[in-house]
Amino acid sequence: MRPGTPELVVGLYSKRYGLGRHDTQNVCVLCIEVKATVRAGKVAVITGGNSGIGLASARRYVSRGARVAILGRDPTTVEAAVAELGDAAVGVVGDVRNLQDIDRLYDTVKREFGSIDFWFVNAGVAKMRPLEAVDEEHFDHLFAVNVKGAYFTVQRGLPLLNDGGTIVLNTSITNQLGIPSLGVYSATKAATAE
Repeated sequence: MRPGTPELVVGLYSKRYGLGRHDTQNVCVLCIEVKATVRAGKVAVITGGNSGIGLASARRYVSRGARVAILGRDPTTVEAAVAELGDAAVGVVGDVRNLQDIDRLYDTVKREFGSIDFWFVNAGVAKMRPLEAVDEEHFDHLFAVNVKGAYFTVQRGLPLLNDGGTIVLNTSITNQLGIPSLGVYSATKAATAE
């Protein structure tokens, strides 16, 4: 890797198929423990950091002394996550489908922390629907969150990423397995894995 180039890691998670290494709460450690060590003084940004794998990651980073910024759609869970994480965390209520919300996230990060060392692009949705039941709204929603959201989350924040920073895109093993009723979801995750 040339100097100044961010490390890009794609995290695969599958509890059902036994892929990845999991901690005691079945949180995918591969997605959390990538090559770069998140430690004291480092800044992590986590989309979807108000629940699930994103919140578990934020907890781990804060326990190691990092500062975190989380983005989530639900004001109640964003507020609760920030309260739990303490002074090391800031939260922004927003939706990765909305570029203005992404820009607000980075305005907050720049104001509060200055720059980013580690990114966990985690926000995503998984909705099952068999091929014959997929409509345009379902298709567009999944692609808007899982692909457009991930893409513009990275693109718009790159100016804040420190040299040698790490970007983790959370994807899924479903794009490798061909699971019924997850065709659209699998396509979105394949798009972020490549």
